[in-house]
Amino acid sequence: MIDQLIIKHRNTGIVVDANLLVLHVVGRAGRDLITRCKRTEVFTPEDFDLLQLVLKEFRSIITTPHILTEVSNLTESIKGDLRRTLLDTFVLELNTFHEQFRAAEVLTGHPGFRLLGLSDTGIADLAQRSHLVITVDFLLYAHLVEREFDVINFNHLRTFFNG
Repeated sequence: MIDQLIIKHRNTGIVVDANLLVLHVVGRAGRDLITRCKRTEVFTPEDFDLLQLVLKEFRSIITTPHILTEVSNLTESIKGDLRRTLLDTFVLELNTFHEQFRAAEVLTGHPGFRLLGLSDTGIADLAQRSHLVITVDFLLYAHLVEREFDVINFNHLRTFFNG
């Protein structure tokens, strides 16, 4: 099933939720930083490797201004040189993302807004427009599955690859 989703969406790209995008940015800044940052301490360096394995299958990473803002906000608690390193990596990674915009006014009218919030509603909007989503957020995952949108639960990948 996962391999079929990858093949189906390989050329159109993949939408990565904010938590996994933080993992991506922190890991790109330094794999050893993953367990040192508060926002990524729930992940392992192997999770980063697995995410990279999946992301390299796609032509692009699709994101929104709302996701990017959330990623930036999630790293605000990090201070000093590490913060500068993460922000520098974030800026470099921005050049590789394909950013799509949908006004907040439009997103607040979507089903599920009151359940998901703005950033995840933006992800659901992209899924509705036939984009594949990868998420670690069970609420978002369940919402997308219920609507029969293409989605990969990162926790399922962990189980599949780690036994």
